Amino acid sequence: VPGKRRSWYDWATSFAADITRVFGVPHDEHHSVPTRVDRLHIKECVVNSERVRVAIQHALHESRGNGSSGGGGSGHGSSSVRTRDERQRMLLKRAGKIVDNMAAALNLPMARVICWVLAKTLKQFYPMGIQLDPTQVSRVRRVARRVPLVLLPTHRSHVDYLILGYAMLLNNLPLPHTVAGENLNIPIVGRFLRAGGAFFIKRTFRGDALYAAVFNEYCVQLLKHGFTTECFIEGTRSRSGKVLPPKAGFLINIVEAIAERRLDDAYAVPVNISYDRIVEHKSYINELSGANKEKETFSTLV
Repeated sequence: VPGKRRSWYDWATSFAADITRVFGVPHDEHHSVPTRVDRLHIKECVVNSERVRVAIQHALHESRGNGSSGGGGSGHGSSSVRTRDERQRMLLKRAGKIVDNMAAALNLPMARVICWVLAKTLKQFYPMGIQLDPTQVSRVRRVARRVPLVLLPTHRSHVDYLILGYAMLLNNLPLPHTVAGENLNIPIVGRFLRAGGAFFIKRTFRGDALYAAVFNEYCVQLLKHGFTTECFIEGTRSRSGKVLPPKAGFLINIVEAIAERRLDDAYAVPVNISYDRIVEHKSYINELSGANKEKETFSTLV
């Protein structure tokens, strides 16, 4: 009844139902979650990969062309070699640091806690719940047991990646590692998103070949280790509600890895997320009217 205050019993029943819904979902043994050892191994594979080594050699060649290395004479020769070795170590160290700053730290217990919070919160915005196509869910579940998934959802709201992860967990599907802009790596929120599978990247890699190589290899290694990956290939949220032209770089990287046999296979899953009402509708109206985009902060996201 609208306006009727819920009794303690109703509240307790709802609370217990949400706990059961989120924490009672069995974890499919086919859907592994990376351990700390897995994450360290993935980092090692990325830093020592052929792609990253080539990027480092290219950077060394450029620095030599710019006169960073000495030349001529025996004494200068040893100094040149030493400088090149030091530069290479620095670049390797930077590649490792890029992985550390970028990498997700997906944690299943924490992901369940996040989903429980979402179960309570989403009811306030979407009282009719989340509707999925059960036939497609079953199809994706079967495929996920054979090959890693590449989820390609539409992007209309910050709620997209939360809802998709929530739906994947409740339907016993593999939790995704999600490409996210570093603008979301803010205090408190960023830590929870990282535990939920987000890995943060710069908006543009232009002029930074090493960063691009590390990102591309990290995505390939996640799939190679059997983990589902998610990318919003529109690149940003659509303010108008229309699907934006895709940015093909992410998919090109995956296709090239398969063509070069660095990756056995992957299954692309287009995902359409539609809303009765988008939570950011007021800010979208302001932006479409000419106002500047608000910077993401803890208060604006919450």
